[in-house]
Amino acid sequence: MNLKDKLRQLDRSAGGRDAASLPRRAPAEDALDRQLKGEWVETDAGRFLRVRNRYPLPHPHGAMLLRPAHEIHRDSMRVMAKNSISDQFDPQQALFFDTETTGLAGGTGTYVFLIGLGYCTDDAFVVEQLFLPELNGERAMLAYFDSLLQQRRGLVSFNGKSFDAPLLRTRFIQQRMPPTLDLHEHLDLLHAARRLVKSDYGDCSLSTLERSLLGLERHGDVPGEEIPPIYMDFLRTGNTNGLPPIFYHNRMDILSLYALLMHLTERVRLARVAGIAPQQAARVAQLHVQVRAPETAATIYRNLLEKQEIDPASEVEFLLHFARSKKQLRQYEDAVQAWLRIVEQKRFVLEPFVELAKYYEHRQRDYERALTYTRRALNAIQIRLQLMPDGQLHRARRELLHRQERLLRKLAKRQR
Repeated sequence: MNLKDKLRQLDRSAGGRDAASLPRRAPAEDALDRQLKGEWVETDAGRFLRVRNRYPLPHPHGAMLLRPAHEIHRDSMRVMAKNSISDQFDPQQALFFDTETTGLAGGTGTYVFLIGLGYCTDDAFVVEQLFLPELNGERAMLAYFDSLLQQRRGLVSFNGKSFDAPLLRTRFIQQRMPPTLDLHEHLDLLHAARRLVKSDYGDCSLSTLERSLLGLERHGDVPGEEIPPIYMDFLRTGNTNGLPPIFYHNRMDILSLYALLMHLTERVRLARVAGIAPQQAARVAQLHVQVRAPETAATIYRNLLEKQEIDPASEVEFLLHFARSKKQLRQYEDAVQAWLRIVEQKRFVLEPFVELAKYYEHRQRDYERALTYTRRALNAIQIRLQLMPDGQLHRARRELLHRQERLLRKLAKRQR
């Protein structure tokens, strides 16, 4: 067995099957036309089937209404992307995409047989689905996809950075075509959802987010793992009966991409006006910290602290973050009030004692008060070390002892 055969066998064992090796039968064109309601695109490079659906806006998708892209809050979109996209990224110009393939493991033997594409017009969201009824039409399908890429700016996907984009790149290279999708900024909503939703609903799969966030229940869908065998069967036998559920699955994925983008950006926007649950708003605030927007983060934390229903542990957490943001903004009076509020409530939270010691030593030159908070911090560390030895606490204790010695010297010098 030569190296090429071994690699092909390895790809099959990983879940991808070499679709080019399957026996091909002429597709039942009339059945495809009837069941999928598409149109044939004939080119010198081959042919493929294009199915186009237009959804006038606003359009209901689950419990959501899909609205025009210009209503999407673009600043919020950049925050949830952690500034991985520029301020030029415009959802009205972006291409939403998802693929169905002959295998879930990838590899050069894995074909993309269906590309779902969504984009906005002035009054509608359009979904185009490009389907390969014959594998020798791949170059034609990719060329059409490339033509849409040239008309658009930016990509939106769900896990597309890890799966769909690399696989499409491979198919472009296999066809000796430049992979122009690499030239586009790419917003992957899986990453944004993980930052904002985390494990609130068990996982961040698209199906879970559809049910939990979008209120969508699919009817007539097909599980993703069953899609490759259905297409393989079509290639062997020409049986088209299993294809409509695949097209429905892919079409719902594209619509859900647009709906999820709207939902997540709205969640970020509402956090600024205390319009969502406290822990959800706190995640948005932390994202603002990470993108170097401490002023917005402080505003969100202030709004959270004004709520009556937060528990004591959350209150301390929000106060700490609020104080850090205010310190970063050099608004020390607000930070001090937050630290003092924590000191009144929690004896063993170390950070406010240390910060107050720093503030009174370096900002106020009040060495006596700085020494008081230093000693209170040392007492807190001593109690915590008795409960649980911790190397980091030992380092903090050494730093505080050094601060204490320095403050004692400053006080002695002042008294001379």
